[in-house]
Amino acid sequence: QHFPQRKYSLYETFFVTGRGHDLKLGGEFTWTNSGFEAHHFENGNFIFNTDAPFNANNPATWPFSFEQRLPGFYEYQQSVYAAFAQDTWRLGNVNLNLGLRYDFETHLRDNETYYELLETAKFRGLDNFIKKDRGSEYDNFQPRLGVTCNIRGDGTLVGRAGWGYYITKNQPWYIVVARQQTLGNTVFITDPQRLRFFPDLNAVRGGLSVAELSASGGSLAPAILGNTYGRPRQQTATAGVSWQVTNTTSLDQQSVPIGTTFASEDLFDTRSQFNGGQLAAKQLKRAGID
Repeated sequence: QHFPQRKYSLYETFFVTGRGHDLKLGGEFTWTNSGFEAHHFENGNFIFNTDAPFNANNPATWPFSFEQRLPGFYEYQQSVYAAFAQDTWRLGNVNLNLGLRYDFETHLRDNETYYELLETAKFRGLDNFIKKDRGSEYDNFQPRLGVTCNIRGDGTLVGRAGWGYYITKNQPWYIVVARQQTLGNTVFITDPQRLRFFPDLNAVRGGLSVAELSASGGSLAPAILGNTYGRPRQQTATAGVSWQVTNTTSLDQQSVPIGTTFASEDLFDTRSQFNGGQLAAKQLKRAGID
């Protein structure tokens, strides 16, 4: 497998300093091209349920399954637009830091690919799970708050606390692998009467190529990014205190961050089946981790 990636970023930050405020404004644009050259199982993969040597006359030694895929070459382009503002407000012995960031990512759910599949006959039934108007993720506001207090006024005892809401970057891996599993040609054979021809791949496939056998029938197993698929999110709160005990000794105490992570949601099982042209899928929700 090979995952070539090119990324270009353009960003700018402006600082404005006043008597009681330090203001920071900025923006960022990032364009990424992610590739995926899939070669796994390109030469076939047999799975056995025994360590005994293969014996064509003993079914107990035959392979349990065989899988072979054609190599796939996929590219995925995405753009990320971001803007942020931050103000440090000095109020006597207290500094208050207020910030807000917003990110928007194009092609997050790879809608163009799935919308094309909705018009493809062999994926009939996919509209039960993919909405044509599902759009993207627009609620990516990320507020942050921080405060420091010079308790004694001489810098020898300082308390601090902060809270932030963060949204991480999307992983192109999900998209390119979903394309490979959905659009690629794969055969998976469990028929013992075919597997008994091990190690002759052509005989196991019944004399057909991977593409021919894949097109001849069987069940499709697409990987689906669901209608509410989004980027992981996290809230973090911290608190601490710094105390200068003497001119040569200080004590610094920092709390353990309190975080709640919400993983990417709405991924569909890649074992979904198209039976008789209709999709019967089991949706997998990635539960939040506290």
